[in-house]
Amino acid sequence: MILQYFNINRGVYSLILMFFWSLSLAQNSTVKDINQVLEGETSTLKKVKILNKWAKSLLLKHPDQALIYASKALKLAQENNYSWEKAASCEHLGFVYSRKHKFDKAISYYRQALDIFQAKQRLKKVGECLYQISRAYYYQEKYKQAKKYCLKGIEVGEKSNDSLTIGRLVNISGLIYGAEGKSDKAIAEYKKALDWKKGGKDTIGIGHVYNNIGIEYYNQGRYGKAVKLYEKALKFYSTSKDKSYVINLLTNLGALSLRQGQNKQAIKRFQEVLDYYRANDIKKRAYPLMNIGAAYLEEKEYTKSLQYFKKALAIETKANNKNGIIDILHNIGVVYGKQEKYEQALIKYKKVLSMCGNSKQKDRALALIEVGDILRIKACYKAAFDTLQVALRITKKLRMRDAQAQSYSALAKLDSTQGNFKRGWEFYKKLIRVNDSLFSEEKNKQLLEVQTRYEAQKKEQAIKIKNKQISLLKKEKEHERLLKRRFIESLVSTCVVGILIIILLYSKIKSKKRLIEYNKQLHKIENKNLQRELNLKQQQLTSKALHIVQKNGMLEKIRKNLQQMNENKESPNQELIKLLRMVSSSLKADREWDNFFSFFSEVHQDFFQQLKIKSEKLSNSELRLCALIKLKFTSKEISSILGITYGSISVARHRVRKKLALSKERKLSDFLADL
Repeated sequence: MILQYFNINRGVYSLILMFFWSLSLAQNSTVKDINQVLEGETSTLKKVKILNKWAKSLLLKHPDQALIYASKALKLAQENNYSWEKAASCEHLGFVYSRKHKFDKAISYYRQALDIFQAKQRLKKVGECLYQISRAYYYQEKYKQAKKYCLKGIEVGEKSNDSLTIGRLVNISGLIYGAEGKSDKAIAEYKKALDWKKGGKDTIGIGHVYNNIGIEYYNQGRYGKAVKLYEKALKFYSTSKDKSYVINLLTNLGALSLRQGQNKQAIKRFQEVLDYYRANDIKKRAYPLMNIGAAYLEEKEYTKSLQYFKKALAIETKANNKNGIIDILHNIGVVYGKQEKYEQALIKYKKVLSMCGNSKQKDRALALIEVGDILRIKACYKAAFDTLQVALRITKKLRMRDAQAQSYSALAKLDSTQGNFKRGWEFYKKLIRVNDSLFSEEKNKQLLEVQTRYEAQKKEQAIKIKNKQISLLKKEKEHERLLKRRFIESLVSTCVVGILIIILLYSKIKSKKRLIEYNKQLHKIENKNLQRELNLKQQQLTSKALHIVQKNGMLEKIRKNLQQMNENKESPNQELIKLLRMVSSSLKADREWDNFFSFFSEVHQDFFQQLKIKSEKLSNSELRLCALIKLKFTSKEISSILGITYGSISVARHRVRKKLALSKERKLSDFLADL
């Protein structure tokens, strides 16, 4: 079964960053207060400014109310051509729609603000808008557009010397690389972001970056480093009065515990997160509820798992969060599958498929794999095969190699269940190839990482050497010592890299040897199965021939009895004569040879071809005789099967020997047995 965890993927973690940068103003006044202020104000420009100020103050805790005030401010600003206030209104609307995950609208408003700020050459504001647009595209998984605006924003930030905005944009760049699976590049970008944020003294922003680096180490499986980075983030978050930063970090630590199999510890941390959101932000309860459900699923406490998933589903349904609904329905399907409630699981997966449509192909493929497996369990083999084939096509198209491996595994299991071992073996070989490519990719990635680090270190050393050479020209002895030291360091680094490469290559060779040995064992099993099948068909062939012998023997007895009865009669009986002819005709017929020939050809596929190569003069009746001799039937049994006399068998054998040009010493039966 495929399990999808929550709050442990890059997309959800980045939501933590989503709400940390905005300003927070006092919110003591009510809607009634602002209406009174507006009624007493005669200047339209001042009214617009008041509306924008209130909208800005309500962005975090009351976004719906902020949306109303910002919309009113925008309308008045457009009517009176107040360009600056129009830009401010668009910024507020972009922020609210971004929080509501309506990113297309958010981008539209930020672009309007961007045009105004560019016209007025307000570079810092331009940089902020480019950052928001880049982030919105990132959440939409449109990484190409996100990179485009990110680079533009960094360029503008450098012109305006805005270290805060550059730090944010470089951080977004890291998130993009992380989402693309390029962890090393993501970490490098985050480290650049740290330098910019330290320059701007953005302590909370520094905490975010450390948190993101921790996530990348978590995704790499380097849990010790992840914990250290989370601890660094915690130090910076502790300086803020806003507890939500620490709470989000608890979510990450809970996810880490879950990955390490410490499920009870994970539940404890997720419960702390849930308690916080119950008291402070009810709408966010879905995330910890989903995580607790996932932890109970790992604990195999399926009833509790369902309870939490269903609570989360109710919240996400009310919020109309499509992504969240799809993930929860998938996990509920997993739980029902674990409980062997396959009909209920199918209902959930079908809902997932209907919601995915053509846009969410990854989620669709994962759901199809689960559906195919359930259909296999329910013995709906054709439907299961068709479903898994669709999943396989999607995984190939999207290059989802882990899911592709799961598809091949499910197909191999399906064919094994049906006894179609030949096709199942083909799917299994493809599964091995995919797994081998994943293994090779991982090793190549590690090798590239080592080489990249080496190259970076080498460049660093070259720069240091050059600088020291310039500064120490007058000190010849010290300069020589420095060169020697650098040479030794380079040599050691080269040796270390060489050793690491050898270790990696040895590990790969060893793994391939294990795989070859495993394949040999599988071949042995397959050969045993084929031999068993051959023996079964040999038995069926013999049984078929014996059946013909018994049948013909009975017909011969009937013929003799009928002949004796006819001879005892004074005058010939026409009915008896007719019966005698029918029996004699039946004895001389092919004796169900076609069926026998079909069975024989399956067991001894090349027998007749080899005989014809030895002698093309052999007739069909002589080929049949050879087949029966190979099966070790006696001449008496053969005469019964072929419907000829015992003496005719000897004559026929002699003709066959002659046509095959066998020596007197070579027995015909031995010759045929060797073919």
